[in-house]
Amino acid sequence: MRKKYWILDIGYYDNRHKTLILIFTAKAILACNIISNINEQNKSKKRIIFNRHKNSHRHEKVISNI
Repeated sequence: MRKKYWILDIGYYDNRHKTLILIFTAKAILACNIISNINEQNKSKKRIIFNRHKNSHRHEKVISNI
């Protein structure tokens, strides 16, 4: 008998095949969208800080904002 470990209602880990099987429910798709939105926001924030860092002489202050 295969053991299944449910993870956050979006899928399960199949122990025998050592694979994570995602079940694309509305909840799973929503979670993926939220994660990708957060990643996009983080990328744009880092880009802005990096651009400021290039133009600025005060390196420590800019690095501490990341």
